[in-house]
Amino acid sequence: MYAISSKQSKEDELCERLDSIVPHLFGDHSGCSGDWCTYSKQPETYRYKHLPKGEPLSNENLRKHLETVTENYKKRSSQLVDLGSSQSNENFNNIVASKAPKHRSYGGTSSLKARVSAAVLQKNKGYTWVNKHKKTFQQIKATVLEGKTYQPQIEENVSVRDIETIPTEYSLECIDNYVVFDLETTGLSRTSDITQISAYDGTNMLNLYVSPRQSISSKASDVTGITFSFERNQMYCHGVPVESVCIRTALLQLIEMIQKESRPVLVGHNIHSYDIPVLRNVLREFNLLSSFDNLIYGCIDTLKIAKREIPKADVQNYKQQTLVQKFLEIVYDAHNSEEDVRSLYKLFHLKLKQTCSGKDLFPFNYLSIVEGFSSVIVKKVISKDTARKFSCTGLSLHHPELAYKRNNDDGVKSIMQEHGLKGKTANVFKKFFSEKEE
Repeated sequence: MYAISSKQSKEDELCERLDSIVPHLFGDHSGCSGDWCTYSKQPETYRYKHLPKGEPLSNENLRKHLETVTENYKKRSSQLVDLGSSQSNENFNNIVASKAPKHRSYGGTSSLKARVSAAVLQKNKGYTWVNKHKKTFQQIKATVLEGKTYQPQIEENVSVRDIETIPTEYSLECIDNYVVFDLETTGLSRTSDITQISAYDGTNMLNLYVSPRQSISSKASDVTGITFSFERNQMYCHGVPVESVCIRTALLQLIEMIQKESRPVLVGHNIHSYDIPVLRNVLREFNLLSSFDNLIYGCIDTLKIAKREIPKADVQNYKQQTLVQKFLEIVYDAHNSEEDVRSLYKLFHLKLKQTCSGKDLFPFNYLSIVEGFSSVIVKKVISKDTARKFSCTGLSLHHPELAYKRNNDDGVKSIMQEHGLKGKTANVFKKFFSEKEE
């Protein structure tokens, strides 16, 4: 790569560079250049930095193979001589990534072509290309949600600084993939360690016991039957030894299972308040949060649906075990996550799914979105409860501000109506953004 990136102007110069590589590795420095090999300066003390014991290679069979590699490059010297540095490619890749970030899924959207076209124009002509084209608008809703990406001749009209898509309302239409999951933990805190994780899609079952890094509380052990001996590095379930894995391995296996589906909906009982915050914490700890979030279309908490659809008079409580026994007439080993996901999958598909709508969906990263509202919560522009409602629609603080910039008052009102949020909040945001501009 050094020989190629040296920007040789002639093929014979490139071939000469390539010819010096293998002899250099085997102790022959007669063809080496002083700008990359320091042997000529200190021949007595010269040592190879990247070879065993700092000594040259000696195996003749290996030498023949390496010479074959360089000969193949020499045959392509006419193609390689003008390649030079890869920095230009990296620069363009970064421009494309700024328009279509990898942590967002634009592969199936109509705006992807526009995003790449904007990157090409920026690369070839710089930011000045934006001013060479007229700005046209269609309907308010389309303009606000997708910026300029709904316009005809979008490759020419899209704005580099106005390229981000505002999330539309969640919908369950055409959604066939559901993965039910459940966690058992060392305690009741959101910072607890996971001791068991299970996921079930109706066909595939993932069930893993996870070695904790903190002690399991006696109350948690009483409920789940799970204990762990740090001295023996052994986990037990109801006194029976079970095989356990480290948390990172468990997370990677969970991701591997979910990857088999096409952006499924994650379903669980009381996951909004507990399981997702716990899972989110450990995913973030191992830098897997973004990867996991991109695999999920949205989440559904069956506890919220049950409280809305089932009268309190019909059930003793809304615990999963109670609901399963009431409507499925099944008694199972509650607080074992494998049994929990199997029974909840049946309960969801037979009793609760038909009452679900897009409004029951919320993003896996809703807590991160809530945190993004902290500045306006502190200023008392909106309450934390309002921020939570926003986060469950997938809207961050940036989205109403972006809508305001695109179409002022009507822009904010449009996305509020799209997501079923109160008009009063729209007026609060419009006032805040207008004052911010001043």
